[in-house]
Amino acid sequence: MTKKGFAMRPFFNYLSLFTMPITTLQPLQKPNYKLLLNYIIINGFIAGSLDALAAIFILSHGKAASIFKFIASGLYGKAAFAGGQNMVILGLALHYFIAFSFTIFYYIIYRYVSILHKNIFLSAVLYGIFIYVVMNVMVLSLSNVNIPPRHVIGVVKNIVILSVCVALPAAYFKPAYNSKCKKLSGLSNNLAF
Repeated sequence: MTKKGFAMRPFFNYLSLFTMPITTLQPLQKPNYKLLLNYIIINGFIAGSLDALAAIFILSHGKAASIFKFIASGLYGKAAFAGGQNMVILGLALHYFIAFSFTIFYYIIYRYVSILHKNIFLSAVLYGIFIYVVMNVMVLSLSNVNIPPRHVIGVVKNIVILSVCVALPAAYFKPAYNSKCKKLSGLSNNLAF
């Protein structure tokens, strides 16, 4: 091996914490789509509801309408704050759409990112940070939302909320779904969808 090959080895060992090598991926067992859909629906509603409650009571001190109008302002800008119940309902629908999207994405990447298998709490924290970064770097910057200034305490508070309310349910329910699939199919080592 060349000297360069030895220098890169620790880097590749570090990367193996985050991904599963292609050779170790086991063939998918046939997923039980009805069970998968049930788990995603339950997980998505729990994540969306917990996140909404945390946003209402922790971030906006009980002002639910303002939270959902803020979410709707991603599409309508400042006009969303002047809107009535329609904007609140639109914000609520968008909120659950986002919660379900991150839930489904977790179910997809779980099979390929091995660090998510190590510990439910570590998985929740890492995925909570991922959600925060995606929402604040990509989604909010591409929307019509007037982004308030960020402070360290606010960032940490948002990451904790996302980790506990959105990522933790996904980190709990996905292994439970896999376990249920294994019991139903009688297989012991395959990872379901």
